[in-house]
Amino acid sequence: MAVPVARLAALKMAEKDKTWAIALAGAGFLGVAGLVSIYFLTKGPSGPPGEAEEGEWAAAHWELAKAPFSIEIRQPEVGDWRPAHTVLASMPFSVQIGEPEVGDWRPANAPLASMPFSVQITEVAALQSPQGETLLAQNITDKSATIFGRLIDTGYWSNVDVYFEWGETTTYGQVTSKHRMYDTLEGQAFQAELTGLKAGTTYHFRAVVEAVGYRSGEVGPGYGADMTFATPMAPVVGFTMRVANPPAGAEVWMAGDGEVSMDNPQPFSYTWHWAKPVPGYMLDFLVGAYGPATLGGSRPVIYQHEFPFLLRDGKNYVYDFAIPPWAQPLREI
Repeated sequence: MAVPVARLAALKMAEKDKTWAIALAGAGFLGVAGLVSIYFLTKGPSGPPGEAEEGEWAAAHWELAKAPFSIEIRQPEVGDWRPAHTVLASMPFSVQIGEPEVGDWRPANAPLASMPFSVQITEVAALQSPQGETLLAQNITDKSATIFGRLIDTGYWSNVDVYFEWGETTTYGQVTSKHRMYDTLEGQAFQAELTGLKAGTTYHFRAVVEAVGYRSGEVGPGYGADMTFATPMAPVVGFTMRVANPPAGAEVWMAGDGEVSMDNPQPFSYTWHWAKPVPGYMLDFLVGAYGPATLGGSRPVIYQHEFPFLLRDGKNYVYDFAIPPWAQPLREI
């Protein structure tokens, strides 16, 4: 998840006729605790090459760092001053000014500061809309199609809603149901099935990603590119089915029920093509994997799964033996 990061300016402090600059630097996220470190140096660019300059960002894992610590900045505003020891920090902290030397690192849990200090947020990156991508439509029939998108980046947010706009023109006019996705699912696809379409018609669609939660009202949705598909004039009937990840010890597979069924067990490389219209109701569908044939011609059952399923004309299916039965291994592709 890409999170905007505030830049923290150093605040000069005078102590015993000496002017010291504290560079508060780090890789902290807004609203998320991150590692940062405090580095002392004399005013101006007089330090050796590689030392931090006033207001400069520094890596949180420098080898020089002896005491990285975490600080959480909540709801920062440009120009807002933050005290060094308040509940704004994930754990209250302070530093001891004392007589620091140039390049001296100070642990965050040192005794209370002889001179309290503050940091000022001077820049807050503008929030960007979450991003999504529109993918090609698949399983297109004269009256239905499956459209796909991909979540690219949730941006500042952990949660987003994804859906599609679609219609016969680029004004769309219709939307699919929203589906919740999370930052851990970035890069994964989502889909929706369109039904009740007109034969011989071109349709437009695009993926939409909406931020969910705090500050979501500050940005609009993210849109994927406009894409199209055309429904054929002639009715499409039948379907295809294949399998993936066969169980150990199995040699062939078979699927179907009393009305729609394979004629014989087939090797796992086989793709089943059903060329007739499918029933418009739930079937008691069975998918099985079987071992090598015995001398009597029978095959031992390695795996069987019976479940209700509604087949659709013009669709392509895959049954994945690696998916548990309760998670619906037979899926449209």
